[in-house]
Amino acid sequence: MFRLGKILSYVGTLVAVISAILGSFAMQKVQMRVFEGGSESFAGESTLTLQDFRAEFYDSGKPREFSSELCVSTEDGSTVNGIVKVNKPLRVNGWWIYQYGYDTARGADSAYSDFLLVKDPWLPSVYSGFLLVLIGFWLMAFGSFRGKGLMFPCLALVLALVLVFIFGKTLDARQLVPALQSPWYAPHVVAYMISFVLLAAATLLAMFRERMLAADSLVRAGLAFFTTGMLFGAFWAKEAWGNYWTWDPKETWSLITWAVYVVYLYWRKFRSEDRCVARILLIIAMICVQMCWWGIDLLPSAMKSLHVY
Repeated sequence: MFRLGKILSYVGTLVAVISAILGSFAMQKVQMRVFEGGSESFAGESTLTLQDFRAEFYDSGKPREFSSELCVSTEDGSTVNGIVKVNKPLRVNGWWIYQYGYDTARGADSAYSDFLLVKDPWLPSVYSGFLLVLIGFWLMAFGSFRGKGLMFPCLALVLALVLVFIFGKTLDARQLVPALQSPWYAPHVVAYMISFVLLAAATLLAMFRERMLAADSLVRAGLAFFTTGMLFGAFWAKEAWGNYWTWDPKETWSLITWAVYVVYLYWRKFRSEDRCVARILLIIAMICVQMCWWGIDLLPSAMKSLHVY
């Protein structure tokens, strides 16, 4: 199981990276501002008409929902009507239409909507690579436990599902901005929360108990949850904004953290006798975890982050 997981993670990474590179050349993007009752053209003779813009707000003044009613005429003469919201794009002839913004100064009386139109023929291949990576890391996490030890990752998965259910229910009572109103929110956050606990436990074991093998297993399990949270965030970002990766400060530090733990596992595999460097890597990785969790908010670039609401 462990060997299969390693192979799948390698293949998945290769597929995702190559597909993303090829997709960067083949991808088409169009940003447009359309006024209510007006039309804008894209992709030759296709046109997008904004029929109506609607917005609702909480009593606090924060936006609860904003959407655009569209009529899209394509080059082949067909017409598609639909409503676009944040986290709910409209697909027309291979194009994904995303609700990007509006005139926040006028609120519900906004005269226009901002849209992002994306056509990415390589996206299914990228997602296939992501899925292989995800399966690979989970197989490695389970493969690092033996016998009764398998109960640990199983219990962690059950706990994750329970927390997703509970966390998802509590979100209904909160005043969430449109970008956070997504089914991806609960599993994305819960996966990260559990990964932080597992990775912290691995660090403590390695520092104070010198149980490096147990720490390695916890790191693999924690990294599986961390990878899950990171990829769920990518899927969510694609659904909300049309980009699964934007090098946002939070995304960048997540990638750095993930890479440090991968380096740790490779070090343990090929230089298992050098525990001093392994512990140093765990300390560096845990510092990176803190940056992902709360340290980002202290950086000046955090004000431009999509993760600040």
